[in-house]
Amino acid sequence: MTATIPKLPIVEFYITNVCNLACEHCNRFNNYRFRGWQAWQDHAAEYEQWSQLVDFEHISILGGEPLLNPTVLEWCEGIRRLWPKATIHLVSNGYHMNRVAGLRDVLGRNRILLYVGVHNTESHDWITDQVQQFLGPACRKETRDANVTVWRGRASVWVESQVDFVTSSIRRDPAGDLCLYDSDPQQAHDACGFVRSGTHHFIRGRLYKCGPVALMPEFDSQHELKITDQDRALLNSYRPFSAQDFADHSEQVLRAIKQPLPQCKFCPGSHDIHRIAAQPKARATTINIIKRS
Repeated sequence: MTATIPKLPIVEFYITNVCNLACEHCNRFNNYRFRGWQAWQDHAAEYEQWSQLVDFEHISILGGEPLLNPTVLEWCEGIRRLWPKATIHLVSNGYHMNRVAGLRDVLGRNRILLYVGVHNTESHDWITDQVQQFLGPACRKETRDANVTVWRGRASVWVESQVDFVTSSIRRDPAGDLCLYDSDPQQAHDACGFVRSGTHHFIRGRLYKCGPVALMPEFDSQHELKITDQDRALLNSYRPFSAQDFADHSEQVLRAIKQPLPQCKFCPGSHDIHRIAAQPKARATTINIIKRS
C-alpha cells in the first residue's frame, strides 16, 4: 500500500530577486536594487525529492518578476511535472508577458494560470492590450468584478487590480538608513498574512516558514542593513528545512512551521494598508537578470 504524503495548502516558489518595478512596501524588497536569480537546473534534484514527500493544493511561482528569470519556462514545466495535480499560478506584473518566447504555449500545455497584478491604475489599459496580444484575437473576456478580469485562449490570464500592499518588513529610519523592526515575535507572527493563509516558501530547494525573513540575509549582504551585531547574528541563524530533514522528521517539521520564530521580531507587529505607487525602474536596475547571485 502506498503511504499517503501530507498536503499543505499553499507554497510559493521564489525564483528571482529582480523586478522591473519599484513598488513601495513590496514584501520581497524589490523596490530596492535587489539582485540575483535561481536557475531551475541548480535545484531540480532537490525539488524532485520534495515531490515524493509533500503535496500542495496551490503553487505560486513568483519573485521579483519571474518573467525576468531566464529559466522561467523550465521552472513552469518542472514544477508541473513534479506536482501534476496542484493548481499553479505564475505571478507577474505583466510587463514582460510578450517578451518570453514560448510562454503562452508552456502555460497552456501545463495548465498554469498567468496571474497579473496591476500595481498602477494608469497602466491597466496598457496591460489589457498586452494580454490580448499575448492570447491572440480569439481570446475571450470574463469579468468577475470591478477588480478582476479573466481572459481565456490558448492559455488563461487573470488580471487583478492590486494597488495596495501591507507594511513591508524593511523600512527607513529617520536618518534614511535601511533597517528592520523590533517587534514582539508572537505579535508579529499573529499579524502575519502568510501565517493566516498557511503559505510556505521554497527558495533554492529549501522550505521556509517565512519568505521575507529568508531573503533578509541576502538583502543585508547587498545593502548592509542598519542593525546590531546581535540582530545580524539572529538573522543569519535562520535555517530552512531540506528534503532530507522532512524525510527524517516530517511531523516535527510540520509542527515547527506553525510556531513563531525568534526572527519574527524583524517584521511589524501590525500592518497598515499602503498605496503602492508603482514606478518602472531604470534599465540599469534590471540588467542583472543575466547574472546569478
